[in-house]
Amino acid sequence: MSNYKPDPASPLWVPFLWPTGHAHLPPTFFQICGQDPLRDEGLLFEEVLREECGVKTKLDVYPGLPHSFWSLFPSMEVSR
Repeated sequence: MSNYKPDPASPLWVPFLWPTGHAHLPPTFFQICGQDPLRDEGLLFEEVLREECGVKTKLDVYPGLPHSFWSLFPSMEVSR
């Protein structure tokens, strides 16, 4: 985290804090890896956009796979 130097009060770091809300976002595609450290945040954000903001979403979840698995394991079928 010291490399990122995040500001936890910034909407650039925490999209839930975006001052104008999320109701007018375009359709949004989520690809979430099951072993990604931000998995839960991604799942929650998709749910908020879809259920609370009326944004059309598409969600693909890759259970058991780590962040950036497609570049770590490019020969796996799922990486294609």
